[in-house]
Amino acid sequence: LPDVLPPDASQTNLRHLQHLWSPGRGEDLRRALLRDFLQELWFIQPCMCAAAVAKIVQAICLGNLIQFFEDNDQGQVENPNIGYVWAMGLVLCGSITLFEHHHVFF
Repeated sequence: LPDVLPPDASQTNLRHLQHLWSPGRGEDLRRALLRDFLQELWFIQPCMCAAAVAKIVQAICLGNLIQFFEDNDQGQVENPNIGYVWAMGLVLCGSITLFEHHHVFF
């Protein structure tokens, strides 16, 4: 097996944890870990929130697009171009999800 990368090694993580928290300083370990999490990973939280909202909006757009096609078959459509709006919403939300997913994992 290949060696573990230096950022993933236990010694590196131990030094990082000792730098964050020492019991003698009187700070709680949970508070030190939360502070580190917010300082190190703050930039990813808005991206993950945008992806969650995009997935919800994408589901709503898909439902409305299906409803549009169903109403269109029955001749009850007020605005025939609204289907394009729902399809564009699907594409935009899908692209947000795509770029956020690749940003997080690659």
